[in-house]
Order: sequence, then C-alpha cells, then structure tokens
Amino acid sequence: MNPQKSHDGLAEIFDVEPINNNQITATNPIHPIVPAENKEAERDFQYVRENLYGLIEKGSDAIDKALEVATESQHPRAFEVAGNLIKNIADLTDKLVTLQKVKHAMDENPEKKVSVNVDKAVFVGSTAELLKNIKSHESK
Repeated sequence: MNPQKSHDGLAEIFDVEPINNNQITATNPIHPIVPAENKEAERDFQYVRENLYGLIEKGSDAIDKALEVATESQHPRAFEVAGNLIKNIADLTDKLVTLQKVKHAMDENPEKKVSVNVDKAVFVGSTAELLKNIKSHESK
C-alpha cells in the first residue's frame, strides 16, 4: 500500500488538507534520560532516610508494647504479632543499610549510567513516521 494513499485517505476521513512527505518534520526531538541533579538526589535520600528512622523508632516502641501484651496475656496470637513486628523492623533496618550502600555508590561514581526499565512505551513522532515504521515491520 502506498503511504501517500494512506495520507490521502486519512486526510479525507478527518476533512483536512493532505500533506506530502517533504512537509513532515519532527517537532519533539528525542532527549536521552539524564540522571537527576545531585541536590535533588540528596534531598530524596535525606527524606527516605528520615522516614526510615521514624518508622524504625515507632516500630521499636510498638514491639515493646506488643511484647508486654504477649507476656501478660500468654496468647499465641499476641506473640505472633510481636514476632511479625520484629521481622518488619528488621526489614526496615535492612532497607536503611541498602539505602546507605546506594548513596555511597552514587557518591563514588556520579557519572555512572542509570538503567531504566520501560514499562509502557509511547511513540513520539509524526503519523507518517509511525506508518513508515509499521510498514517496515510488516514487510519483515
């Protein structure tokens, strides 16, 4: 199928003037993903760190109270809850250590490339470029 016919058909459907391939230009150049500035990363690090400290402190208080309830009631469910709280606080302290390691790695090598997993991709370009791309994949 001729791409010009596709353009003419679309132009007719949308009641617009057809364009030729010479008129198509990219209006939004593709920019590479760049790492965030150090100030922003430092602010985020401090925010996460403060939150983790707060959660660990509150969790430690909750553990103390849960252990009091468990020892006084001698109920198995109370001990289970206390055990789960202890595990959750241990996980939070592990996350704090991991955060420190990531921060240290970022400080050592700030120019290191950051890998990004793309969950949903969006095509940025003109309709003609999209049609051309689709046609090239169909012919393969």
